[in-house]
Amino acid sequence: MRHPPIDHFGPWVPRIMRTLSLIFWVCVVASVYAAETNRQNSVTPLWSKDVVQELSGARNLARPHLMDPNRAGVVFLDNEKLLVYEVNLDSSHLSSRQSPNNSSSFQLRASVLEASSGRVEFSREWGTRSHESSVQVTSGRILVRTGDLLRLYSKDFAEFQQMPLSHTDPYEGWEISTSTSGKTIVLNHYIRNHRRMLDFSHFAVLDGGTFKLKLTWTESPALNGDSYSISDTAMARNQYKDGTYYAIATEFGSRIWNPIWKESERFCPAPPTFVTDNSFIYSCRGLSLVSTKGEVLMADGFNKGESLGGKIAVAQSGRAVAVSLDRTKGIDFWDTGKGVRLVATDLLVYDPSIRKRLLTIELSPLPKNDYDFALSPDGSKLAVLNDRNVSVYSVPTE
Repeated sequence: MRHPPIDHFGPWVPRIMRTLSLIFWVCVVASVYAAETNRQNSVTPLWSKDVVQELSGARNLARPHLMDPNRAGVVFLDNEKLLVYEVNLDSSHLSSRQSPNNSSSFQLRASVLEASSGRVEFSREWGTRSHESSVQVTSGRILVRTGDLLRLYSKDFAEFQQMPLSHTDPYEGWEISTSTSGKTIVLNHYIRNHRRMLDFSHFAVLDGGTFKLKLTWTESPALNGDSYSISDTAMARNQYKDGTYYAIATEFGSRIWNPIWKESERFCPAPPTFVTDNSFIYSCRGLSLVSTKGEVLMADGFNKGESLGGKIAVAQSGRAVAVSLDRTKGIDFWDTGKGVRLVATDLLVYDPSIRKRLLTIELSPLPKNDYDFALSPDGSKLAVLNDRNVSVYSVPTE
């Protein structure tokens, strides 16, 4: 077949060139508009400053995760005060085997800042261990863990009680959980020593305001790690059965676990996180707000290469929920994760009552050593720890 000479297309060349030119300028205008829109919509913190010391020397290489409450974190004492804590290494001191109160190479340092301005009001320090250090806040108290000792403080840091968390067996430990409302504390003393045929958790429920004991019971097999969450009345976790993950829940002390939701996604064993006594958040390749009756109240799906992970922060009022979204590039992400690299991390804040995303913050630069975030009790502020830097953002109402 003979092709027409090049000149046959001559009359069309000017039209093609004009079309390509038009497309070019449309793309230029669109990119400029998008850049300007992003600049206008960029989220500016109320304040941002370096608060945490250089902690790389105090890091435990066996725990490389960015989020580790044993190392550093942020927590709101109330709507006006933010607490930032860190574990520092002081090699000039030797650690006592009896108690870190006597002498310790590790120091837990807590700084209380004005949430609206970042002004440091005061700081406190305690001797601690390389692990098992944390600060948690309930509706009326501050819980400071330093190794095998739990200290209870009022909101003005007046100490009124200490509780030993001793564990002589290397296969046992203690975990402290607080409900979203801050009204309930659950202590989990677990042991998993298969050689001694011991595998159970002993739970104690305490009042978050008075620290009075309300209930105790034992579960077997043991629960520990990030495998469960609590409300003021119940516990929830995942169960894998017949190739499917289920969210199951039990009332405190009943030992009877009932399915409350059949999860539609496979290979996503993230535990449910209570928002209220009657609803929970499930996260994996998307986020779902689900009632304890199994009704999906809100859903937000994400693109391939995007996944939620780690901590879910919930305001005590239940007004806001914050999650961390990783964006990755690479091959085989959904199956094996090989060749995947992290390119961005966003913080997303939702209002469960109106079932809407309120805020998106892209972390820049990406954290290298420590990462944490927290919501104020009323959900109006979001605090972010990015290595040494702490920033506080205002959360819009709608």
